[in-house]
Amino acid sequence: MARDEQTKTPFRATLETCSPLSQRGNLAMDTLHLTRRKWVVGFGLALVATAACIAEPSASDFISGRIVKIDHEAGKITLQHDAIPYLHLRAGTTTFRFVEAKWLIGRRDGDRVRFQADRFDLSLRMTALIYVPS
Repeated sequence: MARDEQTKTPFRATLETCSPLSQRGNLAMDTLHLTRRKWVVGFGLALVATAACIAEPSASDFISGRIVKIDHEAGKITLQHDAIPYLHLRAGTTTFRFVEAKWLIGRRDGDRVRFQADRFDLSLRMTALIYVPS
């Protein structure tokens, strides 16, 4: 019996000194309170993380735009587009270099498109283009 009391005493003493909640006297309620607090904090963090992932645009998102001018010889296309937050571009007209000339076969000024763009070697490049029929 004395041995059991000796093994329980240091644990209880450690719990009482480390946990400010246990000084109220009800260890079961303190544990429940901590569990609830962890759940609420965890749920709140999950909501914030989900909202951040949904709101944050990435380079794989397609941007709506309209072709203003195509310069096949220079390998450039001018697009009127929506804002591109990940490239820090406001909505407006921007000239991009294009990677594949085959994307522009059959395209002409005024066509509505959706495209992807990124910055390579300090220049803006269109990395994908999809025609949107009017």
